[in-house]
Amino acid sequence: MHNWELSVLSEATQGFSDACFIGRGGCAIVYRAELPVAPAITPALAVVVKKAIYPEADHHELDCEVDLLKRCQHEHLLPLVGYCRSLEAPCLLFPLMRGGSFECRLRLGEDELASLYRLGHFTSPPKPLTWRQRLRIVLQASEALLHLHSMGCVHRDFKPANILLEVNLDAKLSDTGFAKAASTAGGGRSVMHASMTGRGSVHTTGYGDPLIVSTGEYSAKTDSYAVGITLLVCLTNRSAEGILDAIADDHDKDFDEIEPAAVVDASLGCPAHVAAALVPLVRATEREVSLCNESKRKRIDLVRVTQAIHTILEKGASTSGAATSEAATSQAATASERPTAFGAGAAVVTHSIRAWASRLGFDSARRADEAREAAVAPTAAAEGEASASQPGSSDASKLVRKLGRAAAQDEEAAKTRRLQQKASEGFRHLMDQVAHVYAARAAEAPADFIARIDFWRDACGLPAALHERLHRLRIWRNASEHGDEERWRREGARDEAQLVEVLGRCAELVERLGVGRGLA
Repeated sequence: MHNWELSVLSEATQGFSDACFIGRGGCAIVYRAELPVAPAITPALAVVVKKAIYPEADHHELDCEVDLLKRCQHEHLLPLVGYCRSLEAPCLLFPLMRGGSFECRLRLGEDELASLYRLGHFTSPPKPLTWRQRLRIVLQASEALLHLHSMGCVHRDFKPANILLEVNLDAKLSDTGFAKAASTAGGGRSVMHASMTGRGSVHTTGYGDPLIVSTGEYSAKTDSYAVGITLLVCLTNRSAEGILDAIADDHDKDFDEIEPAAVVDASLGCPAHVAAALVPLVRATEREVSLCNESKRKRIDLVRVTQAIHTILEKGASTSGAATSEAATSQAATASERPTAFGAGAAVVTHSIRAWASRLGFDSARRADEAREAAVAPTAAAEGEASASQPGSSDASKLVRKLGRAAAQDEEAAKTRRLQQKASEGFRHLMDQVAHVYAARAAEAPADFIARIDFWRDACGLPAALHERLHRLRIWRNASEHGDEERWRREGARDEAQLVEVLGRCAELVERLGVGRGLA
């Protein structure tokens, strides 16, 4: 990182001329340049020079961003390669990202193509990004955002325009000049307020969390809201401004009532089960956690979302829609997949133990486990025997055994995670069914799970056997959703058979309850 003289930068940009102009933001004008780092050894360094529009106001901002990027280095965070502290025109220097901004690559309109051509790589319009490419870009930028959060900073302006791309589509999160160190509020929450910045509230219309407007508070949760909108923009090819309401208006339904596959732009060719895993991550029902839930308490952790996207990218095009990760599964139930046990004049849906096991994917998960074990175990055993039979191969034999034990531990952990996922999904389905039964008392039912289950027992006559099992499933669900491994070991389901038995018995009791109230 080098402190460049303004005269050198001026020469490299032809006097900051239109010939080198790339774009203009709210705080800086961006120019393309090539700098002579070591002419005898390496070629010129292709960079962009961000020249402050308001030098007297932005000098402190420059120092803050330099300090931030020195501390927060990440493979998907746009690195700072130089700066200029000239009072006349402070500048920041970054690598030239010839792939353009994510925003340009999503739109590919006339203005966007002109911006791409100015970067020097494209001579004709690039192909539209596939759903997989879009998802991978969001994932990489989100990982950089999580790194900022881990360093106690919030970005405040996450959006496609601030995600820059290499030619190979590797993403870099940029505009960390907006990022600010967060203070710690009561309860250990890291937050900051708009009043901490001279320019007041900083966010882009459409991507700004309504909580910023109502409270003036920024946090990891408000950053994550912008990730949710970005994800939805990628999936729908719509403008961010008012996107949730626009989708709901187009379908004449509340957002969470729309089939996820109908939300996603059909031209992307995104599989229906992938849409079913992704769309609820943005906004599910009011009771379920999601990135853009109106209640901050019901905001899903961004870590879980990145885990879900990882799994979708690995398996999304080939798996059948069964649970693919904790986060994806906890949000992926679509309207068509959810058991609508009771409706206007609809018959009660029967859920036997076998049906629950099949519906929740136990059989397919078990077959996958058995296939992996059958493929891995003989190989490991053969390698172990072969290495043990060779003179002086005890170290190799130990290594094989060690790797085998590690693989077995990983498989066991994966099985436990799938069991937790099914417990969480089953609990939500059953709660939805009981809510249908007692729909007439919905306005009185508390939002809290404990209080709601007790309300159904005390005010609506929920049978004691179902009351007890719902609370047991609630505990399992909480341990799963909150990653409380100790509580799961202490109070969670022993194995798959116990979970299937509890879910099946609950389903039978709910069915009887519905029939008894004339809902069949």
